[in-house]
Amino acid sequence: MHHDALCSGGENGWEGILAVSRRINREILTLTDAKIARLSRPGLFAVGSNLYVNVTSTGSRQWIFRYRHNGRRRDMGLGSTELVTLGDARTMALECRKLLAQGGDPIERRRIDREQKRLALAKRSLFIDCVKAYYDTHRSSWSEGYAKRWHANITTYATPILGPLPIDDIDVQLLLQVLGDMWQRVPVLAKKLAGWLEAVFDYAVVSGRRGRPDNPAKWRGHLDKILAAPSKLAPVQHHAALRWHEIPTFFAAVQGDQSVIARAVALITLTACRKGEALRSQWAEFDLKEQVWTVPAERMKTRRPHRVPLSTAALEALTDLRHSVGGHPLPQTYLFTWRGKPLNAGAPDKLLTRIGYAGRMTMHGLRSSHTDFAAEVTNLPREVREMALAHVAGDDVERAYLRTDLFQRRRDLAEAWGNWCVGRPIDSAVLVNGKLLAAKTA
Repeated sequence: MHHDALCSGGENGWEGILAVSRRINREILTLTDAKIARLSRPGLFAVGSNLYVNVTSTGSRQWIFRYRHNGRRRDMGLGSTELVTLGDARTMALECRKLLAQGGDPIERRRIDREQKRLALAKRSLFIDCVKAYYDTHRSSWSEGYAKRWHANITTYATPILGPLPIDDIDVQLLLQVLGDMWQRVPVLAKKLAGWLEAVFDYAVVSGRRGRPDNPAKWRGHLDKILAAPSKLAPVQHHAALRWHEIPTFFAAVQGDQSVIARAVALITLTACRKGEALRSQWAEFDLKEQVWTVPAERMKTRRPHRVPLSTAALEALTDLRHSVGGHPLPQTYLFTWRGKPLNAGAPDKLLTRIGYAGRMTMHGLRSSHTDFAAEVTNLPREVREMALAHVAGDDVERAYLRTDLFQRRRDLAEAWGNWCVGRPIDSAVLVNGKLLAAKTA
């Protein structure tokens, strides 16, 4: 039935018009996808209720919804008859008529919907993009060592599986592909990774990068229901550490090596600092006249500058090191280098192996040895011991009132520790009961 049949049909008068109308209604009711597929003559064929089939000169057929809006006739394509069935086309036409009845314009509504979908797709962030955004946002508040560990572990374990996926599509099952195997093999690392992932997803939700409000990496009340507690799988293991009685023998072995790595280990031992703070230290940070080393915030775990009192033993080691490089190193020169670059984090461990201490201790364990020495040998309070390690001492209320960094008391501790390391007498004023407890050095 051609569109022109609606206006003329070869019959005269009202009876002819009614006959044509009845015939058209019958044909509309009996129209099928098969009949539509046989339409070949070019033209616009009425299906009813503003729905038409447009047959082009090439034989292709497309559904058309024809309507008027604000006095203007508009034709809206609803898709090819090969892809959209008659039933679906009628359903789409019905939705368009409903919108017209409400005063809307179907073509304008479709344009707005497509634009919203396009914008939503453009905002749909990939997991790897969210990781980068989170890292860039928080990097300035992290220590250099923590930032490296965070980035390395996320890149090694999470990115290969989750990296190319939209952040919205990641659920618990995908997370378990990352964490499941690790949870049994390396539970401590897996728990850290889970915490980092939880933070990334929280960031994605709050920043609008994840359209869903849920966090698939949430631990409490979520992952803890399907994963065993890491502490049950692998009890916490502390860093291996020497007893404080053994430190003088260890330090003598370090001094006997004479390598640049040994010089770095000597400074780490004498100051009880973290190895990352020492390995990338520069001469500008040291005031040898005032006997103080100021570690910049970017290398500190607390992200605050830290003043380290230099003992006589530490000052001697630094003075000797400065003379070995010509006496007047440039301020921005690194203290400990190999082939022009700062020593890497694994260098001190090589020295421990060389002098026979591998397995017996770790570099971080020296901080435990230092704490035990301060607690058992000196009369200095706990706050001094904690601040010497750049730990946050006390609760919020205590810190609100205690504004000092106890630098002079920490200098007393540094001097006592330095003297102990090199085998010199310790000032009785800082000793428990004014004397050194009986101890046999190894």
